[in-house]
Amino acid sequence: MNMLLGFDSPDGDHTATLGYNVFGERLYVAGRNLDPDAYEQPFHLLDLTYSWCPTEEVTIKAKM
Repeated sequence: MNMLLGFDSPDGDHTATLGYNVFGERLYVAGRNLDPDAYEQPFHLLDLTYSWCPTEEVTIKAKM
C-alpha cells in the first residue's frame, strides 16, 4: 500500500508531503538444493517533507 498526502499554501511559501508505505513479505534470497528461501519481513515506512521558500532564490527543506 502506498499513500501520499500533500499541502501547498495559497501564497506558495510552504509545502508539505506525508508519505506512508507498507511492504509485504518478499523473497530476499532464493534457496538452492536443500536450503530454504529467505524472505524480507514486512515493514511500514513513514516520510514527512516540509519546505519553506522565504524568497524565490532560497528554499529551506526538512525531511524526517
